[in-house]
Amino acid sequence: MKFGDTLNKQIKSTRVNKKIVILPFLLIFIAYLLVTITSVNSRIEYYRDHLMEDSMEYAKSYAIGISKSAEARDTLNELLEERLLVASRSTVLLQGELDNDRLSEMAERYRVDVLYFYNPEGEILYSSNGEYIGWKASEGHPVHEFMNNPLEFYAEEIRQDSESDQYFKYGYFQREDGSFVQVGIYAAEIYDFIGSFEMQQLLDEIKDAELVHSLYFIDESLEIVSSTSKDFIGASISNPDLVDAIRRSREYNSTVEIDGEELYYGLVPIYIEDDKIGTLAVAQSTEDMDLVINDAIRNGIYNLTSVFIVIGIFAAYVLRKNKQLVEMAYYDSLTGLPNQEYLKEYIQEAIGEKKVEDKAILLVNTENFRHINMTYGYDFGDEILREIARRLKSVIGDRHVVTRFTSDRFVVFVEGRWNKGQLIDLAETITEVLDKPIENSRNRQYINSQIAIVESIRDYFDVDNLLREVSIALDHLPRESSVNYIFFSEDMGEKVSRWDAIENEIRDFVLNPDSKTIYLEYQPKVELATGKISGFEALARMDSEELGRISPIEFIDVAEKRLIIAPLGYRLLEMAVRFAKGMDCQWCKDATIAVNISGIQLLRDDFVDRIKGIIGRYELEPERLELEITESILLDNYHVINEKLKVLRDIGIEVSLDDFGTGYSSLSRLGELNVGVIKIDRYFIKKIDDQTEDSHLTHDIISMAHKSDLKVVAEGVETVEQLEYLKKNDCDYMQGYLFSRPVLPEDAMKLMASTNKDK
Repeated sequence: MKFGDTLNKQIKSTRVNKKIVILPFLLIFIAYLLVTITSVNSRIEYYRDHLMEDSMEYAKSYAIGISKSAEARDTLNELLEERLLVASRSTVLLQGELDNDRLSEMAERYRVDVLYFYNPEGEILYSSNGEYIGWKASEGHPVHEFMNNPLEFYAEEIRQDSESDQYFKYGYFQREDGSFVQVGIYAAEIYDFIGSFEMQQLLDEIKDAELVHSLYFIDESLEIVSSTSKDFIGASISNPDLVDAIRRSREYNSTVEIDGEELYYGLVPIYIEDDKIGTLAVAQSTEDMDLVINDAIRNGIYNLTSVFIVIGIFAAYVLRKNKQLVEMAYYDSLTGLPNQEYLKEYIQEAIGEKKVEDKAILLVNTENFRHINMTYGYDFGDEILREIARRLKSVIGDRHVVTRFTSDRFVVFVEGRWNKGQLIDLAETITEVLDKPIENSRNRQYINSQIAIVESIRDYFDVDNLLREVSIALDHLPRESSVNYIFFSEDMGEKVSRWDAIENEIRDFVLNPDSKTIYLEYQPKVELATGKISGFEALARMDSEELGRISPIEFIDVAEKRLIIAPLGYRLLEMAVRFAKGMDCQWCKDATIAVNISGIQLLRDDFVDRIKGIIGRYELEPERLELEITESILLDNYHVINEKLKVLRDIGIEVSLDDFGTGYSSLSRLGELNVGVIKIDRYFIKKIDDQTEDSHLTHDIISMAHKSDLKVVAEGVETVEQLEYLKKNDCDYMQGYLFSRPVLPEDAMKLMASTNKDK
């Protein structure tokens, strides 16, 4: 029996009795039919009753707005003309000779933009801005028109200046000798503003609201002077009823036929203060009512039909919907693969079969997927997952089942009799396919795949236990392994139980300041030139009452895999900083403390702030703290981490590169790294005694580091020969059992006192 058969059975089991649907169908349809008919009739009556009333309300509303707009325009013009009058009259009455400077002073005083003084012949003698001196008005020009005007003062409408093309409102004031002053206010914005009050523009803006069919402004001579229907501008009103209403200055509404079109009309007289300036006519088309009626009928029919169809296919819809829901529950929407629920059902059926020994599962993990998501965004991450799914399907085909297990993990369920060698071949094939770069228009990305394998499921009776153990196997895959696959074994389960106990003790240590489960020992760092202890490296140790002494390699690995390395690291850093602050004797006050930092800590956004906070809380000089990172951390996230290291060094904290030479660092790239110290791995120090070719690498590393202005620390120095070699090759510092093992804090202080006091 296949899982697909079970799925079909589930879909079939969702059938609904049709009799349950028939009676509600008839009742709902009849009720909806009555409601629809009543609703359509009510809507038609309502529209007919209120169309005429709406026409009048629109007309009154627009009439008030137009009246206010006309008043505002006149008021604005009056204010401008008053400014022009005051400025021009004051300039004419000015005592003494006029010149450019005096005109400029008057323009500034009366807040106008230009002042021109003309002689009786219309020639500019003086100008407030020093321009157009000698310009003379030609015949037909507004200035020339004023010269022949008997008025003492005259203000123009806003116009475009003939010389500058700018919009101005000009005013003129004439002297007795025929000379005169021209005053101008820059009015481009005012022109646009006043233009918004023009009757035609007001009508067009109202029409743009699409609430009415058309609008007309009729003057007292019964002529349409403005209209949203341009063809009617200039036409005269001849309808006797409309003529009578206009002449009597009364509100009026009626149905009028114009050019074969029936319209509802509302007429309202418009006044400025007590003076009537015309009549506004607002027209509403009866076509709108016809459209509403037709629309209501169409909607009613459409809704009835829709209800009939929906209810009529209700039973089929329920069945189809249930089938879709089942599929949604068992398939991943992003990749199209079966999901974890599908997998569990599938495996449960397989466990129930007799030949379960023929079946195995492979858990495929994308180790660097989280980093890809954080670096390139979730959209690109989704592309990666879809491509991984496609590649897995291309390898597995239809022979076996590929499912998406979690966000970045996939499970391959292998059917048929496969031995261990064949499963390894399959894992290597999957690796080969996934190792090919994934490219898009933005970048190229490589996937680091890991595969855990349960060779046979015959001993499993619980799906969750099977999936848990294949996940456990994945956690046991060595990071530095030359292969990327691992088979589950029984001892892994025991190891996980131990890890759980270690994790609990680490968490208790982090939360409980009085816990002594984890403590620090300090290994001296000796300056080779002087023989003095220049500082210590803080090394974490764990001694559990339940589990005994636990290797740092093991409990640090647990902390990293269980995602508690960051809080553990900060707690250990605080302990080391507190110890460094306590070293305040005369011969140890400048001693440094070195602390190892995990990659997870470094990648956190708050890392630098947390470091600053800890040294600030204990008032430790930044120069006395040294942070150690490994090459592998730097390689995985070079640019991000290198920038953070620069920030740390800028505030005085030293950074050292631990285990140098064991990774992939290039000596030529040392100058680019934001580190001040490199620590040569003990592997190279041991080679010194062998006098092999590898021993010369230590000399090369020291030489290249010094050329890059870096200090060098040799780790794991255990023999006098190694020490002499390092001194001969100018190594700066050493650490190792030759001088001292890591010691407890009180012993570290005694060791420093005995070493440094007399040097």
